[in-house]
Amino acid sequence: MPRTSVFTATTTTSDRPGDSPWTLNVQHVYGSLDAFTASNLRRNLAIGFGLLFLLGCSIVAIIISAQRVKRTAQRQVDFVSSVSHEFRTPLAVIYSAGENLADGVAKEDGQVSRYGDMIKGEGRKLSGMVEQILDFAGANSGKKKYTLTETAVGEVINDAIDACRPLIDEKSIAVETNIPALPSINADKNALTQAVQNLLINSVKYSNGGTKMHINAENGGGKIKILVEDEGIGISKSDLRQVFEPFYRSREVVDAQIHGNGLGLSLVKQIVEAHHGTIEVISEV
Repeated sequence: MPRTSVFTATTTTSDRPGDSPWTLNVQHVYGSLDAFTASNLRRNLAIGFGLLFLLGCSIVAIIISAQRVKRTAQRQVDFVSSVSHEFRTPLAVIYSAGENLADGVAKEDGQVSRYGDMIKGEGRKLSGMVEQILDFAGANSGKKKYTLTETAVGEVINDAIDACRPLIDEKSIAVETNIPALPSINADKNALTQAVQNLLINSVKYSNGGTKMHINAENGGGKIKILVEDEGIGISKSDLRQVFEPFYRSREVVDAQIHGNGLGLSLVKQIVEAHHGTIEVISEV
C-alpha cells in the first residue's frame, strides 16, 4: 500500500561526561523533517490557492450568468411590450372598420369593399405575427418537426417574393433576382420559404428609402447559397453580434419607432441550422 508519512527513529548513546546518555534523531524517509514540513506547507498552500481560484472562477461565472439572465428577462419584457403594441394597431383598425360597417357609415359598394380589404389586410398581419411567435416557440422548444422533401430553390425564392409582394410594392422597391438552374435540395419547403420571406420582410422594413433589393442564388462547394442584399439603414458593428438573438432589437431601431418583435432573424437562424446550413450577415451603417 502507498505510504503517506513514514518516519524512522534512531538512538545513540554517549559515554562523555555531561552528555545526555541518549540522543533521538527523527527523519522522514524522503528527507529531513524540516524539508518534509516545508514540502507539506507548499503543497497545502498550492491546494488552498487552487481552491480560491476555483471559487473565484465560480463567482465570476455566476455573475456573468446572472447578467445574461437579466438581459434575457429584459428582452422578454421588451418583447411583450413590443408585441402588445404590434397587436394594438391592426386590432384598432379592424375594430374601427367593423364599427363603421355595423353602424352603416359605409353603405356604397366601393366603401364596403375598401373596409373589407382593410380588415382582411390587418387580419393577415395579425395572423402572420401569431404564426411567427408560435413557430419560434416550437423551434425553440425542439418540438418543431421539419418534413424534408426534394425542393427547388427557385420555387422557394419566388414563393417568398410573392408572399412579400404587397409590402414590396408599398415601398416601391424594385426586386432584382439572379437564380440560375440549380440542383434540388432536401428541405422543408414551407419552413425554408418562411426563412427567405423573413429576410425579405427585414429588408423592406429597414429599407429607409432604398429602392432596390437583390436576391441571388448560387451553387458552390456542394452547397446552395441564397443572398439577400438591400440598400437599407445598415447594422452597426456592435449590433452585428446580436442580430440573431431572440428578442433583440437595437436601440437605434427602437428609437426610430420601427415596429418589430425581435424574432424574425432568430427564427431564420433556427430554420437554417435545422437544415444543416449556416447564416451570416455583412453590413455597415
